[in-house]
Amino acid sequence: MDEKLTGNLFCAEKVVIDLHGILKGNITSKTCLVTGTVNGDILSLDLLDIKATAVVRGNIQSAKVNIEPGAVINGYITVGEDIEALTEQWNKTKFSTDDYLTTKLHNELSTLTKISAATIVTEQKVELDL
Repeated sequence: MDEKLTGNLFCAEKVVIDLHGILKGNITSKTCLVTGTVNGDILSLDLLDIKATAVVRGNIQSAKVNIEPGAVINGYITVGEDIEALTEQWNKTKFSTDDYLTTKLHNELSTLTKISAATIVTEQKVELDL
């Protein structure tokens, strides 16, 4: 990601926040590379790599963390090999994200169906008036 984004990122594999990338939200991923700015928490199941140009304003939780000198971190860092605890946290986040996305998709499809139905009714009305 090399742009500004507001929202949470969930990825089954790798999230990359490039040098000019600015994220205002949380990251949940298997691995993560940050060279830009993250204003939110990071949960990385395997490896979190924070480069010298990175700014992280939030808490970090990962099995392994690599932090280059010069990186700015404002938050708590929890590092450990407790894969069971990280996996449990991952699953909670994944399922809540899945539920959220399913609900949002359902609502948007319902709205589109209503708009589509309203358009058909409007078109029929216009045809009847002619």
